[in-house]
Amino acid sequence: MSDIPRLVELGGKLHAELALDTPFDAAKLQKFFQRLVASSKGVIFAAGEPTGCVLAIQEYESPILPSKCALELLIWVEPERRSARLFGELVKEALQWARDHGCDSLQLSSQASLRGKALGRLLGRYGFRPTDTNYVRAV
Repeated sequence: MSDIPRLVELGGKLHAELALDTPFDAAKLQKFFQRLVASSKGVIFAAGEPTGCVLAIQEYESPILPSKCALELLIWVEPERRSARLFGELVKEALQWARDHGCDSLQLSSQASLRGKALGRLLGRYGFRPTDTNYVRAV
């Protein structure tokens, strides 16, 4: 993955669209991507020219259940490039990666503030079902 600066740029766009209370830290995100690329337990899928869609996942073994899943760490598609086809290709690649790494599932998330219903419908086409609702509050 040679396009880490572009991925960091996309991460900044995600952060801005989410309107998070925490400041964006480009250096920290760059280190995260570098560690993930160097790891045998994670992967970054990117699509578009230039890259406009990114999906980062890693293996996760449950501390309480006998299961291993591929856990999404970051999903972002630039608004002007959002399409079922582009994102669907990344989902297919991620599902294959999860199978190849002995995972029993692939867990993807949808931020409620970012077209959560649309992404939920798209993921439903690939056999995903909703399982959790997370609530966040600043402390």
